[in-house]
Amino acid sequence: MIPIRRSWGARLVAGALATVAIAGGSTVVAQERAEADGPAFTLLAEQVRLQDAVRPKAAVGESFRIPEPVPTQESSSFRTGDYAVSVASPDGVTAEISPTGSKSAPVYEFTPQIAGDYKINYSAVGDDGTVDFEEFEVVAGDDAEVEKARAAAARRAANDNQPQVTFGSLGDIHNEWRDLDKAFDLYHEQDLDASLFVGDLTNNATAGEYAGLKEVLDRRLDENGDGKDDISLVAALGNHDIGSGMTGYDLFTQATGGQRPNADYVINGYHFITVSPGSGELDEETGRPTQRSTGDYAYARDWLHTRLAANTAEHPDRPVFVLVHHPLKCTHYVSNEWYGAGLSEGCGDTFESVFDDFPQAVVWGGHIHTPNNISTSIWQDGGFTTVNAPPLAYFEMESGVDNDTTPNDAGNNAQTSVVEVAGSVVTVKNYDLQAGRWIDQTWKWDVEEAIKNPQRNFPYTDRRAAETAGPKWPAGAAVTVSDVKEDTAQVSFPQAKPAANDVQDIVHLYRYQVTEKATGATVADFKQWSGFYILPLPATRGHAVRDLKGNTEYEVRVTPYNTWGKPGAAISSTFKTAPPPPPVDPADYLVYQDFESVASQLQPGVEHNMPANANVLGWTKTTPAGWTITNSPDMPTGTREMNGWSLMTKAFWQNGDDQDRSGFTLGRNVVAVADPDEWDDVNDPESRGRFDSTLTTPSAPIPAGTSRVYLAWDNHYREEEPQEAEVTVEFDTGQRVRLVHWTAANTPDLSQGNKTVNLPVDVPAGATSMKVDFRLFNAMNDWYWAIDHVRLDTEPILN
Repeated sequence: MIPIRRSWGARLVAGALATVAIAGGSTVVAQERAEADGPAFTLLAEQVRLQDAVRPKAAVGESFRIPEPVPTQESSSFRTGDYAVSVASPDGVTAEISPTGSKSAPVYEFTPQIAGDYKINYSAVGDDGTVDFEEFEVVAGDDAEVEKARAAAARRAANDNQPQVTFGSLGDIHNEWRDLDKAFDLYHEQDLDASLFVGDLTNNATAGEYAGLKEVLDRRLDENGDGKDDISLVAALGNHDIGSGMTGYDLFTQATGGQRPNADYVINGYHFITVSPGSGELDEETGRPTQRSTGDYAYARDWLHTRLAANTAEHPDRPVFVLVHHPLKCTHYVSNEWYGAGLSEGCGDTFESVFDDFPQAVVWGGHIHTPNNISTSIWQDGGFTTVNAPPLAYFEMESGVDNDTTPNDAGNNAQTSVVEVAGSVVTVKNYDLQAGRWIDQTWKWDVEEAIKNPQRNFPYTDRRAAETAGPKWPAGAAVTVSDVKEDTAQVSFPQAKPAANDVQDIVHLYRYQVTEKATGATVADFKQWSGFYILPLPATRGHAVRDLKGNTEYEVRVTPYNTWGKPGAAISSTFKTAPPPPPVDPADYLVYQDFESVASQLQPGVEHNMPANANVLGWTKTTPAGWTITNSPDMPTGTREMNGWSLMTKAFWQNGDDQDRSGFTLGRNVVAVADPDEWDDVNDPESRGRFDSTLTTPSAPIPAGTSRVYLAWDNHYREEEPQEAEVTVEFDTGQRVRLVHWTAANTPDLSQGNKTVNLPVDVPAGATSMKVDFRLFNAMNDWYWAIDHVRLDTEPILN
């Protein structure tokens, strides 16, 4: 029997459920031969005739009787078990038809479920394996339906003969070579044709970093070692790949095996255009700009337009893929905040771009570090397509949520897109490399259809918003308030669910509103992402509420929002904070410092998170009596408030990129802060040196006969390589003892966050006084250290 595809789904209802040939093997009786009056044909050298002529027309949804073949000669050895009957539907599915009735009088029937041309096939297999068959056609449906079905079949046949290409796409690698290896594992597993790197391959465009990229590419592009790449590479530069001069362009070309910053490649008949940041003129011989720039593309605009026009004229119904590190402003998710210049202008109704006349364009942009777990990461409102190239290195989101753009639970992430193109049809799937799971966001469109009416036929536009509603809470959902203290409380609740929709909507974020019950005053109003970028999605969500008053009753309301900002219903709860603790008497300690004594010295902001801090009295370099701040003479000047240790209110410090700075709940109002991350925001000091600053306590007398003292402080430390921190005690005898040394190697991120450090210190013989150094050093654009409530005593200190 010829190979048969047996899966019909809802397209065809056969006369029986089983898919087997006629059973038995008895010779067909003479009565059947006599009754046969249909067309005759040969099966395995035997003359057979259909009992009835095949009717040329069938009705959709009605049973159709298939005539049985019978031998024309009484001496024939042809048996009913020697043949099978199958039917091929207009959409290309073939199913074998099992008979009903008796062995001597089998009945073959099927019910057409769609209009179009059906093929009835009679096939037989000889003892020597010879296959023979005869085919008849039946048309189901009225003339108009049949013509429509035939046109669809013709399109499918054409697509079968069109080119195909598959590739992976990612952005913002930033030296994450291990994650890049994970991406290549997936690309090889999926047998992809190409990989697209949409810029920021490195951090600082150094020769060493580019060498790291080349090492990965040399290993993974040609895995079988035959000197020919198994996976083609298409790459563009990002702002981090340029460097301080023009050398970044050369290093890029060397590391990528000859890739040019601006180029037009063809893979399997599809064009891939790379456009890299620069300025001046475009040297078309080398593909390089004549001058450097880290975010402008205007110098290449005319060249890009020429390439788009030529490529779309060559193949009007095929997509053209363009790699531009910076997204076009006001296109996909968060591109209204982070974007490049030179290829587009305006937003909304005033939006214009070099791509406006090319609905075939699919523009990949990176830079913003956003995940593809949200359906607005693809945009088609402008009559062409932009898509986010997901990052290997950390996520960032929109501002105005949780006082930051980097979720505290999104540091360990890596994603890639996997794209399949068949003819004019593009399918973008998204994959979480850390979770090892496909993301529930798949985007598919037909370029040929879109060209006919770009404003109507592109599916991924803001028209989707009208098909959604606010999220829904699961039955019985309630807000729980726990760990209630004098000034903080922890709020938690089960995740809401997106309302029923067909546009891949999600629960995007939650809004928290906290009011004082007695006065109705709002004391907190902030938003938090739902964790939509985490797989699997956390079952619950929660957040600390801070800066509350002791012994006070509050109400907290939580409202969920969907992708397009539509709110669901709010749920709420009330709670009462704990009473304030009794005041501390500094005389009870050898040293006690909460830094509140400098509150009258606080100044308004000058460079940190301006202009938001312009009128906030929040920082000072004035220290309490006896305390000192010492910066290394080699440390460059950066953001003024953050140039070494400073004393500042938590609110002033946290009024910017939060990055879990607000997690320092043990700190009270004024705290001591060393923050090289914020230090590097002004004047680019890390390009000229390292952050190195020491905060020192006053000299503290050691009572006679004391062999051990105890040091404690409330600590909030976040580590990133190459930053280091140390706490050292110096005695008046000249001896120095290092109590703490934190590095990226021995201090996991936030492992020393919001905790009380409590250490015993042995006193050497003859020592009568001591002081303590808190030093943060060897830091670049890394993270931070904050301390409060420094205590030194001769007795163990209770937390």
